Amino acid sequence: MAAPQPALAAADHSSEVFAGASQAVPFLGVNLSTMLTRDKVGAGGVGYDWDAAAEALDESLGVNVVRAGLYCSDAAAVEEFATFSPFNCATGKPNDLSVVERMIDEDGLTVAPLVQINWATSQGEGAPVFDEALRADYYEGFGRHIGRTLARQVASGAVPYFELGNEPDHACVNPGNPWGNEPGHFNAECVDRVRASVLALQAGIRAGVDDAIVGGDAPVGTVPSFAVGTSGSRWGITDALWNAVPTASNQHPVPVRWDFTVVHWYYQNGYGNAVGDVLDQSTGFDNVNGAELLAVRNAAANFRDRYGKPLVVTEFGVFPKGAPGADESMRASSFTRLLTGLYNLAGEYNIAGLFAFTFSGPEGAGDGGKSGDYNLADLEQATGSYGLTAVGEAYRAFIEHPVVLTDPSVSVGLVSPSVGAVVSTPVPVFRGTGAPGASIQVQGNRAYCATVVDDAGAWSCASALPPLGAGRYLGVVRQTMPGVRTTSALLDYTLRPAIG
Repeated sequence: MAAPQPALAAADHSSEVFAGASQAVPFLGVNLSTMLTRDKVGAGGVGYDWDAAAEALDESLGVNVVRAGLYCSDAAAVEEFATFSPFNCATGKPNDLSVVERMIDEDGLTVAPLVQINWATSQGEGAPVFDEALRADYYEGFGRHIGRTLARQVASGAVPYFELGNEPDHACVNPGNPWGNEPGHFNAECVDRVRASVLALQAGIRAGVDDAIVGGDAPVGTVPSFAVGTSGSRWGITDALWNAVPTASNQHPVPVRWDFTVVHWYYQNGYGNAVGDVLDQSTGFDNVNGAELLAVRNAAANFRDRYGKPLVVTEFGVFPKGAPGADESMRASSFTRLLTGLYNLAGEYNIAGLFAFTFSGPEGAGDGGKSGDYNLADLEQATGSYGLTAVGEAYRAFIEHPVVLTDPSVSVGLVSPSVGAVVSTPVPVFRGTGAPGASIQVQGNRAYCATVVDDAGAWSCASALPPLGAGRYLGVVRQTMPGVRTTSALLDYTLRPAIG
């Protein structure tokens, strides 16, 4: 059995890592398929039994923090709203909340519930359109039931927060605005639905916890926390919620507040190349396109600074099974490097925790459309037990022995060309400072040059590319050393060749 992670021993459900301070050491968790949170039978009659999964989580993977989805559990609690059935709640689905209680009370896990919200306007073509007032009533009733049921676990720290909805950006982003970093990039009516659903759930969960306090089922002072977020760098929708951006149908919206900002990060590019060429050995991020490394850091800094809340990466992973050119060894190596990067950026970007996607689920066709394409463990049909995949083995190894990178004695600096400078030579020379002996790579869409910092702490190298044309050039200068955290500096200059 793996040793419990610091500050998250299963016995006391310590929630110190959720206190809101900058986290130098994030907790490590895992996503659970809804097949598990319902003891559901999957394709071909294969059962997804929670007891077998719990044993594998503890003894094989060594994880004691899980993200578990809640879908309209116990329709009877909100039966007056049964006609509004975003997930067919009235059809007698098993109660997810009972499984969450088992996870905590019997298996000693810390559970971060994902309360699923249906962002759609109806259940499909030809289905009735949802009444928006009824939607809010429904989610408040659902939230009240959740809060009342799990108040005791909230008080103990076993439920550190409730995550409200999953990836609303995918549902609401307007066609032609894939980046989604402005509120105007999202459908206003959809944003209104997200806001109303989240506010209703918050009100309901708080009321349910208060009900439990009054009933003596939770101590006075029990207060639930909430997590809201998006995927990638689409902070436009969270800006719209946090800053109460008006829409045509809601000129005076109520601002949405939360305690943790949710972010998802997947590495899915470049899997046709050798892993050593694709991922940076130290940070775990893309070593081919310097702009992508900057984008990842930029996204983390934006989410951290825009709302002033700790980040929780509730999904992270690498390209799925069956991706062209990606065997399991490559996927495992890539996963470790991505995890190393996120883990060691925790202090800088206030990342409280990381949830790998996903423990186990049904496999698809290698296109990322099924959670099983990212499995850390596969269900062995003959025995009903779970065996770790290569990625799962890599995660277990990291949990047992986290790769902690030390800070460099000196961070990299770019002296020339300075940010915003205008240069006239089509073959620029780059100069800067750094830690003696460190490797330096100057990179834009293509690699400019590489060198080593001299004993005096200086470096320089001339571009090895063909002469460049006029225009603005963006990139990054990276300093790497074995076992030392990579540092980077922005490259941003304009080439304006001399005339004559």
